[in-house]
Amino acid sequence: MKRQFYFFILLLSMIFSSFIKQPSSPLGAGGHEVGFDIQGHRGCRGLMPENTIAAMYKAIDLGVTTLEMDVVITKDNKVIVSHEPWMEKEITTRPDGTYILSTFESMQLNIYKMDYEEVKTYDVGMKPHPRFPKQHKLKAIKPLLSDLIDSVEHYLSKNNLPKVQYNIETKSLPAGDIKFH
Repeated sequence: MKRQFYFFILLLSMIFSSFIKQPSSPLGAGGHEVGFDIQGHRGCRGLMPENTIAAMYKAIDLGVTTLEMDVVITKDNKVIVSHEPWMEKEITTRPDGTYILSTFESMQLNIYKMDYEEVKTYDVGMKPHPRFPKQHKLKAIKPLLSDLIDSVEHYLSKNNLPKVQYNIETKSLPAGDIKFH
């Protein structure tokens, strides 16, 4: 399973890189190219709920050239955008509206053991983030990677904005094999 997962992610990165045109570099003083790649970490984590479509839109509006995100796999083999392979207590509200209170509780809500339909019942945008008090609150879910990319590409096209790159990071360690991935 681990080998198939790595092959799948490699294949995804090759497919995406073949379709994505390199964006122009931002211009510095005097209109000269400076060659910076401006990445939006988890989209725009400090201002919007992390790894959500809204966070990616905000990052684009702020001028990023690469959207950085993390992916994990669900029980039904869906690739979703999430930093941790569980429902993290700092950002997640349970389907009944209660907060997850401990790291132990978070890790019991293992995304690899959930179908995507269950994952979508958790909100990751309304809970106040302890490290980002200015983060905008809005209802949000952990999106499918394919839905996020489709949404971003539509947003860019609709608003006549330049293409962006995608930095897609897998969250897997040998200690988590079979348990979290």
